[in-house]
Amino acid sequence: MSSILKALKKVEEEKAAQRNAMPLASDVARNRRSRKPASFWKIPAALVVVAVTAILSTFAAMGGFTTAKTRPTTPPDVNGAVTSLGKGATPVAVQVQSVQFPSDGTNEPAVVQKQQSAPVPIPKQRVKQPAVKPAVPTSAKPPAFAPAVAVRRGTGPFLRTTSGSVSVEENHLDFKVSGIGWQKEGSSRLAVVNGVAVTQGAMVDGAKVVEILPDRVRLSQGGSIFEILLGKINQYR
Repeated sequence: MSSILKALKKVEEEKAAQRNAMPLASDVARNRRSRKPASFWKIPAALVVVAVTAILSTFAAMGGFTTAKTRPTTPPDVNGAVTSLGKGATPVAVQVQSVQFPSDGTNEPAVVQKQQSAPVPIPKQRVKQPAVKPAVPTSAKPPAFAPAVAVRRGTGPFLRTTSGSVSVEENHLDFKVSGIGWQKEGSSRLAVVNGVAVTQGAMVDGAKVVEILPDRVRLSQGGSIFEILLGKINQYR
């Protein structure tokens, strides 16, 4: 029985310990929850501090905090000062006054001399304007024409003969061959003589077309046979 009672007491003690431990665990959890919001704002604050520090260090490295060096200003030299005058500007009279302190110890200055320089006149330069010459009307020249070249008569045209006598009459000079359509068959050959399309055996301006060759036309007129080259008539040697 005693062992059973001891076991019951031990169970009751464990239950009591568990009951006491539950409030402690809840308190610890509450403390942790209360600490979390307090530590949450520290991270952004730390980031802001680091960014501000980096900006300030960069600004200091670039010389933002250094004070500008003051340059000593030297008073202008009044005695013997030479000022450059612009073109067309009038010089201004400069008044020079020298001051001398007495040797008896008094601080009152004594005026020794007073000099006033007279204005120096600047000579004016006259600008010469170029003389405008009146426009002279130019007469229109007639176009130049090449002089006519006289043609020597009495020389024969650029003709070739095959048989019979060579004709050098004036009527032979009027023939001109401007085109030839040559074929193997004589009946299908065509030539343009004096602007007229003719075939072999046809008559043109009193002459008979005897034969049409690839580069010339053979004609017959007044018992004479002559040839006219393609585009070579009316030209003299």
